Amino acid sequence: MTPPDTHSRAPRAPSAPVVPHLGRLELDPRLVVRSFDAGFAAIAGERADEVLGRPLDALFSVRDRRGILRFDELVSHSNADHIDLDIHLRLGARELLTRLLLSRTDVGWLAFVEDLGSAGNLVCELAQSRELWREVVHQSAEGVGVLGSDGRLLEYNPAFFRLLDLRSTRNIP
Repeated sequence: MTPPDTHSRAPRAPSAPVVPHLGRLELDPRLVVRSFDAGFAAIAGERADEVLGRPLDALFSVRDRRGILRFDELVSHSNADHIDLDIHLRLGARELLTRLLLSRTDVGWLAFVEDLGSAGNLVCELAQSRELWREVVHQSAEGVGVLGSDGRLLEYNPAFFRLLDLRSTRNIP
């Protein structure tokens, strides 16, 4: 009986732990995806390979207009080395609420993507509550206008305008 060959395998380097809701993308200077890690692959699922060679903003959900405008503003009109924003990604048929952290490097950008839509995530629960609130206000048959502490109109629904016979919020004190 010969002893097992313990020298034929190279020792494995310890791999970085995969955090199930945090992924990393490497981007070139034009924000095109060059590579991703196992964390992003876990978030993206079977669509992960489709992101390679695509611009980062091509992954954004077209329904998240506010996030897209904010991203464009931060990238275009600032010399910031770091960008932090919440945005919806569209990966195949799935849309994910994510936190996107971008840092400029010597060879491009490093992006960390955190899945905020995972169960038990307080940011996700807050966003869902806020969306539900907006939907209730918008669908209400009664005129609803929400004022801030400074007296400015923060939220309103179409019935609010009909009730006050207004066409827009312009010139409303």
